[in-house]
Amino acid sequence: MVSRMITIASGIWLTGFLPILPGIFSSAAPVLCALLAALVIRRRLIALPLAFLAGVAFADYSGSRIIAGLLSPSLDTQQFQVRGRVSGLPVRSVIRGVARLRFDLDVASASCVDPAATGTCAPPLRKLRLSWYQQDLPVLMPGQLWTFRVKLRRPRGYVNPVGFRYGDWLVQQGYSASGYVVGDAGLIETSGRGIHTLRYRLREALTQLAAASDHLRFIRALALADRSALEPEDWQRFADTGTSHLLAISGLHIGIAAGVGAALGAIVRRAAGLTGLWAVVSSAAPALLLAAFYSAMAGWALPTQRAFCMVAVATMALSLRRQISALNGLAAALLAVLLIDPLAGFSAGFYLSFSAVVLILLVTRGWRQRDRLQLRPQWAIFLGMTPLLIVIFGALPLATLPANLVSIPLYTFLIVPLLLLALVLLPLSAGLSGYLLDLIDAALGLQQRYLALLQAVLPAPLQVQAPEALFLVALSLALLVMLLPRAVPGRIPAAVILAVSLYVSIVPRPAPEGVTVTVLDVGQGMSVFMRAGRETLVYDVGPAYSEAFDTGSAFLLPLLRADKVRRADTLLISHADSDHAGSLPQVLSEIAPRRILFGERPVKYLPAHAAGEHCHRGQRWSLGPASVDVLHPQPGQQAGGNNASCVLRVEFAGVVILLPGDIEKAAERSLMATEPVNADVILAPHHGSKTSSSPAFVAAVRPRHVIYSAGWRHHFGHPHPAVKARWREQASRAWSTAEQGAISLHISADGALSVFAQRLKNRRYWQLPN
Repeated sequence: MVSRMITIASGIWLTGFLPILPGIFSSAAPVLCALLAALVIRRRLIALPLAFLAGVAFADYSGSRIIAGLLSPSLDTQQFQVRGRVSGLPVRSVIRGVARLRFDLDVASASCVDPAATGTCAPPLRKLRLSWYQQDLPVLMPGQLWTFRVKLRRPRGYVNPVGFRYGDWLVQQGYSASGYVVGDAGLIETSGRGIHTLRYRLREALTQLAAASDHLRFIRALALADRSALEPEDWQRFADTGTSHLLAISGLHIGIAAGVGAALGAIVRRAAGLTGLWAVVSSAAPALLLAAFYSAMAGWALPTQRAFCMVAVATMALSLRRQISALNGLAAALLAVLLIDPLAGFSAGFYLSFSAVVLILLVTRGWRQRDRLQLRPQWAIFLGMTPLLIVIFGALPLATLPANLVSIPLYTFLIVPLLLLALVLLPLSAGLSGYLLDLIDAALGLQQRYLALLQAVLPAPLQVQAPEALFLVALSLALLVMLLPRAVPGRIPAAVILAVSLYVSIVPRPAPEGVTVTVLDVGQGMSVFMRAGRETLVYDVGPAYSEAFDTGSAFLLPLLRADKVRRADTLLISHADSDHAGSLPQVLSEIAPRRILFGERPVKYLPAHAAGEHCHRGQRWSLGPASVDVLHPQPGQQAGGNNASCVLRVEFAGVVILLPGDIEKAAERSLMATEPVNADVILAPHHGSKTSSSPAFVAAVRPRHVIYSAGWRHHFGHPHPAVKARWREQASRAWSTAEQGAISLHISADGALSVFAQRLKNRRYWQLPN
């Protein structure tokens, strides 16, 4: 039975990564029959292949439903009249001086505003992620029934070599589309209902009770999974100390709730003298009820559902006095998680959670119980998870062990139990609940001061180059042997393998040959990272869309960290427009470039005391084996705006790359009059605007490749169709960050040029072809 459950799970997991279009099965009947047959048939040679096919069938059926629930490509960016109930916890914020309300809507009905123009009028939408921009926003409560006129787009996000993939997250969370309210909003039912209404009222009550708390944002995150009030500094502190898992209501938190419930059940069982089945019920029921209550307060999000499945299986196994083996329990939890969420395999938390459980099961067997501080399991988690953390995040916080040695017991024995008690007592005694919240606030204050101390004293997270597969396997096997009970042989050879593997993984490798260029996907903006040997150049940093989100922090800095760049050699801001320089303050706070150049001083973003100089024609320097020339503007030229853009010409092994910023036709004419502008690759001037890329300039450049850095279906309409036609007439192959994600180039020492698009790597089956 265990092997069949694991085989079904592997079929579900594997299908999620196959680049095929689901839709083979049109109903659930074949899937359910295959699942039932696979679990009932006793002959392994027949059952295991059938179990795997059952997993594939279920994943394919689930994938078909996922794709069917997404907004049709033909309706992308269209307007709809939708009717539905508000769900989740609405979040208020201010974006560039305008009030914004972000909320989820469970759709009851939807119709196109202009059916004649779109050809359909009733798309099968399920859940929407909406934003409402308005100065006087109403109070929006979960459970209320509303009608809205909205503009929607199919789930899509930025795709870069590293960084968060928002579009994939939307699909994994079950959203059919995202968009914003454009008018005609009407309230139908004012009375809210459901679990999200209760969460909303608890949030309001917690906010009133703990209004004076310095750590209310953490209390809301731990109680209700509401992390909207957390500051970027908070996230950075938890990331630097390896304690980010404490902010997400996961297996640890749900397990604590189950443990508190089991302890209460044990008290009742002993007091009543219960035995047999009643003893099992008295142990399991309170544990599962409290775990379910905590999961509900977290909104029953998919990660919380996974955690509850694992905790529920473990609770039942313990209540039945280990009549269910650890392997059976783990297999059942794995199958349950993938049946609930077939896309769980795309989440890092899926691998981290199950890996942590496996490690704990391995290392706790054979250990004596005198380790009351439970230091060995924490050592096991720290060491055993190292290879996985290196692969997933490319970094290893050095403060992880000391931070978690204090934080995990603090959360396990004090913060989370007191928080659960405060939530339960809140309707009964606000005063007592407020007293408990004061204690939680004090405990959180101690933890934050401790984490801040570790952050200040210890070095920044170690950026580790992803090991080759051979060294990763060796590292994992060595750690496994080291963590097993002492009776297991081979510890000394494992220690040697461990040391060698860590050395190979951490020690910097020789500088890569050739030149690599990455044009990042930053929406309507521009950011380019270039590396030649050990020399680096950053050309523009992308926009900042709000105080909470800027593309420099989201994509450029993670790319620099992954490439082990602590200090860029040259940071060049082409001109002062926000889509090129908006992320500058965040980028400067981390990389401290040796040299800053700009075509137009970005006064709004560059600190007054920051050193920097204007770029001008005639400047030349080496970028490793490559040469960099500034072609524009002219020395002493005082032009502002787009035509102040610093134009770079980069040459290596006979291959020329031209970075013209946002120059327009006048600057193009000036450039052609003074410099040869022919190139093999060009970043289209001004994102492909019709004010640039004049016919004469396009004919003079004659590139093999033209790259457009622009936003997907942005209202500016870049690149302009006429501009695309001009470059196409020159037989230039077109690449677009809007359509294909980040564009990467590599020039080898012999002058061979290769170009590839990031969106084509690790392609998801729900993505549209471009």
